[in-house]
Order: sequence, then structure tokens, then C-alpha cells
Amino acid sequence: APFYTEQLYQALHHNTQYKTVPSVHLTDFPQADDTVMNPTLEKKMNQIQSIVSLAHALRKKHQIKVRQPLARLLIPIDNAAAKAQIISLEAIIKAEVNVKQVIYRDDTTTVVTKNIKPNFRALGKRYGAHMKILTRVIAQLAQDDIQRLERGQHVVLDLSNVMLERTPSPAISAMPEVMLTPEDVIITTDSIPGWAVTSEREITVALDITLSDALRQEGIARELVNRVQNLRKDQGLAVQDKIAITLSSENAFIHETIRKYETYICHETQALTMRVVVGRTLGTTFDLDGYMTQINITPALKNG
Repeated sequence: APFYTEQLYQALHHNTQYKTVPSVHLTDFPQADDTVMNPTLEKKMNQIQSIVSLAHALRKKHQIKVRQPLARLLIPIDNAAAKAQIISLEAIIKAEVNVKQVIYRDDTTTVVTKNIKPNFRALGKRYGAHMKILTRVIAQLAQDDIQRLERGQHVVLDLSNVMLERTPSPAISAMPEVMLTPEDVIITTDSIPGWAVTSEREITVALDITLSDALRQEGIARELVNRVQNLRKDQGLAVQDKIAITLSSENAFIHETIRKYETYICHETQALTMRVVVGRTLGTTFDLDGYMTQINITPALKNG
């Protein structure tokens, strides 16, 4: 680290001549300027980072590359102020997660079902033999009650009319109310098909992992650009060097994708021409969304 810091210091100040001492290790540590700090922005960015991190974890879990666009990211949130903060930085979420739309809901029930059961280690110490009754009552809690527990609030169980095998429980009858805290229960989630859901503390995100043909084509185009850029690097081409691309694939879906995104691919890769052929050709074989495709690039002729 000290060597890299020194190299960076020398490189940054080589042309500017700003440095007043010969080494970064002889400089004074800069003093923080409290007047430029923005705690509100920092809080918003921490929230955005948590959302993006959870979404990336879902992509990794379902083996969906970040280059593959997805349709929707859903954020359940019932706090108007927190929602406004997220919306103000929504563009960052879209870019980092690579989704077309961020949508908001007041609760999670549209994409996830919450299941709840007692934490026997916590409740068993207090209610012992009466856990059978509590287990049944807790399992029947409404989604609103479960959400309150997730937010760190408590829920009061009314056990005055609870029957066990048609016989009132004397101990429960003597104490008709039980206060549940978040530590007293274990909450799990079941996702609705087509969605992936995860939570961390008070933040829940749901990612629509259904891929339409249009999304797949855009993902293939982005992957193709990445492959061509790597080939340019392998051939030692400079950024400004123009190229000609030849692709070979037997698959009609790949052909359609290339026709649709030809302008984008050529622009991103500095290609003057892109030709699609059927049959084997010289080049490197890549797997594009399950379709084997050969890609060959050559420096373009200077006359076009």
C-alpha cells in the first residue's frame, strides 16, 4: 500500500507541479471540512447501496449476469419519507442493478408470502408446556402483524378464547394476553414464481427474474460487445482502431438479435462493418445465451 500510494502521488502531480514536498509520506494528513458534509445524502446513499447489494446477491444466486437486463425491481416500503429518498436516487439503482423499472408497494404481499413460527428457544423458557397453543396462534398471525414484528414492533396475542382439544388451558386462561417481540419469532419468506426476494433488516427487495425474448436479445448484444472488446484487447488494438466483425451462427435468434442491435454493437466496439455468415469461419467460439457463436475481428481498412 505505501508503494502504490507513492506511485499515485507522483503520477498525479507530475504534470500539475502541485506537490510541495517530494513524497506523499512527508505531507500532512488533510483536515476534514465539516461544512461540506451532507448527512442526509450519506443516509440516502447507504440505503441505495443496501438495495443494490441485495439485488446483486439475487442475481448471483440465480446466476444472472449484471449485463443481462431485467424488467423490474420491486421495493416494498410504507414510509413516505424513505420512499421519497429512494426515488430521488432511483436512476442509480436502475444503472447499478440493470433494470428497466423500479416499482414500489406499501407491503410485500404482492410478491412474497411471509411465514412465521415461534422461536422455541426464547418462548419455551417462558411458556414451556403451553407452546403447542402458542405455536398454533402464532402460525395464524396476519401479514400486517408479521410486518410489524419485522419493523421491530411488538404484537399482543389475545388468548382468552383459545381452546386446546376443547379444554381451556388454565395457565393461558390466567394470562389471556401474550406480548410477542421480534426475538420471539422466526420469519421466513416464500417468493411468488417469477420473482426472487431477499431481505436484510428493514429492507426487502424483489427482482423480476423472468426473461422475455426482448430482454434476452439485449443481454446477448451486451455480452457480444464484451466479447469483442476482449478480442480487441487480446490483439493489442488501440481504443481508436477501427475493426471489421464477422460472426458465424446457425441460430435464427442470434441472427435476429444482431440485426436488431447492429448499430449499438458497432458503435460500442469501434466496428465499421459487421457481417453475419452461416457455417464455420475463422474466429473464436463463444457461448451467447446457450448459442455457440464464432466471432472474428480484423483491423478495418483505412479507406473504410
